[in-house]
Amino acid sequence: MTTPPPLRNHSPRRLPAPARALLLALALLLARPALAEPVFPAGSAIGMEPPAGFAPATGFSGFAEAASGASIVFAQLPGAAFAQLRDGLTSERLLQQGIGEETRRTVTVGGREGLLVTGTQYLRGDPVAKWLLLLPGDGMTALVTVNLPGRPSAAQREAVDRALTTTVLRRPDAAAERAALRFAFAETPNLRFRMAMLGSAAMLAPDGAAPGGPAVPTMTLAASVDNQPLRGEPRTLAELGLRSLNGLVDMTVEEAPAETVAGQPATVLTARARDQRSGTAMRLIQWLVLPPGGGSFRALASAPEDRFEAMLPEFRQVVASVTLR
Repeated sequence: MTTPPPLRNHSPRRLPAPARALLLALALLLARPALAEPVFPAGSAIGMEPPAGFAPATGFSGFAEAASGASIVFAQLPGAAFAQLRDGLTSERLLQQGIGEETRRTVTVGGREGLLVTGTQYLRGDPVAKWLLLLPGDGMTALVTVNLPGRPSAAQREAVDRALTTTVLRRPDAAAERAALRFAFAETPNLRFRMAMLGSAAMLAPDGAAPGGPAVPTMTLAASVDNQPLRGEPRTLAELGLRSLNGLVDMTVEEAPAETVAGQPATVLTARARDQRSGTAMRLIQWLVLPPGGGSFRALASAPEDRFEAMLPEFRQVVASVTLR
């Protein structure tokens, strides 16, 4: 390739003012780094510009850094959950989860006013720095949880804070969310897919009803985010799962005959409880599958006591349709 001759008589100093301004603007434009774009994990309505070293995770919705074991976990929840979570993320409640609160403040991210809480959790004696960002979305609530093992440096904390300010919410795409799940299922007339949570769980409820409320029949299907085997007796693990549900009191649990889900044996439990806020009498049924290759699958259905028997055939119909991917 021939090298063009130098421009000897056209220095920017001698160009007309408009031309010099155009050259200056072009130079500034070329000198600017390209703006990063938010990254949305498959099927997620939550995206962000993750810190350096983080890549989209496999097994859950969010990002992971393989070298350190750090993670950024996205959870999509019903829109009505925002006020409940904002009021429920108290220092006392966090401490019950082993998280010692350090800071709490109201933040505005992408024009949405939310809550940011930071703290430290100890897992098997080792510290994990945590950030919890709660934001309201269009028909959804976003909860972003950052986990950094150890005691991060000031630079690492700054990188996380900067990434959280880039969080973007878009309108959920039900088809994409459902396709990204690790299992498939069929809907019924009164149990329609409403949203995915954590990229590993599906919530079903009647069309037009706010899922998750005590008056609404609701079903949740959830696969574990990895294939680590669960240690313990299936009946004990199943009951622990039921009793860990928030907002239910006076629970009594009974074992039902074993069934088969997706070709695997399932432990089935039924329960009666009372919704703590409304006092509504509730009935629940849960199927727990522990595949031989590790991991778990759980189906949990609940309805007001006076609607449970009518909904039970549809709960069973959904479970019978499940296939694990």
